[in-house]
Amino acid sequence: MIRRQQQRKGRRRRRRRRRKRRRRRRKRKRRRFSLTGYVVAVMFRRQQQDSMEVTSLMRTAMLLLLAQDHVSCSQKAAFPRVDPNRRQLFEYEPLAVSCEGLEGLTGWRVMRRIRGLVGTCSPHWSTSTGACRITNAIQGDTGEYWCEMGAARTGSVNITVTGGPVILESPVLPVAAGEATTLSCRGQRGTSSLTADFYKDGRLMENSSSLNITILGVSKSNEGLYACSLSGETSPASWLLVRAEEPHPFPPPLHLLAIGVGVSFVALLLLVGILQRWKRRAAPGDPPPLPGFVSSTR
Repeated sequence: MIRRQQQRKGRRRRRRRRRKRRRRRRKRKRRRFSLTGYVVAVMFRRQQQDSMEVTSLMRTAMLLLLAQDHVSCSQKAAFPRVDPNRRQLFEYEPLAVSCEGLEGLTGWRVMRRIRGLVGTCSPHWSTSTGACRITNAIQGDTGEYWCEMGAARTGSVNITVTGGPVILESPVLPVAAGEATTLSCRGQRGTSSLTADFYKDGRLMENSSSLNITILGVSKSNEGLYACSLSGETSPASWLLVRAEEPHPFPPPLHLLAIGVGVSFVALLLLVGILQRWKRRAAPGDPPPLPGFVSSTR
């Protein structure tokens, strides 16, 4: 009887031990699966962060390229807009000089230099911005006009207001080389003269019965002081500006373009790799433990 009881107790102990072992094995498997999932989640998060960083770097590179393209396309100097669009006016004619919208910006201020003195269009414009409008221009408004905004400044135009009976109508802005331009001689109260004489640098250039001349294929040699006369009355002289023709750059060959794109891409990848390596050195080696997770090696 005693042996049988001992044998039964031994069997029960062995069963309990087996059950405990099975439970431990199940717990270990669960913990392993949870730890693996946690590590995978952490790695996935890091990959997402890396991909976001790569996307951000790519966007930055694209913005830099677009900005450089915009800068290269906006190298031409800007000039104020003048109404009427001519360099000479009769006295008491209206004059408007505006700068708003130049280079896509607002806040420009109209400045002028008259008899060596620099100032705004009129005293009440000293603290404000906008167009400079003169209802009745006088000879004292003759001078150089331009636009300013902070340290930025546009090109300048010379406006002449005359009390005489004749003016020369010439373009306000510089004429591009290779284009055509027209100069006209105009009398204030009409004229009985059938011809107009045009002068360049004080020398007679041409007689015209239509009171205007057209210069075809303008070049730098056409720059100078122009004036005209009607019925013995001569207009003030105005300077004709010619803008040099800009050479059209040839597009780079396709293989050079491909090499440039490849080098940029490799440099970007190297930058991302260095950033990841620096992050791994700065961050701890192992991920933080899960809440409620206790490692067991039993």
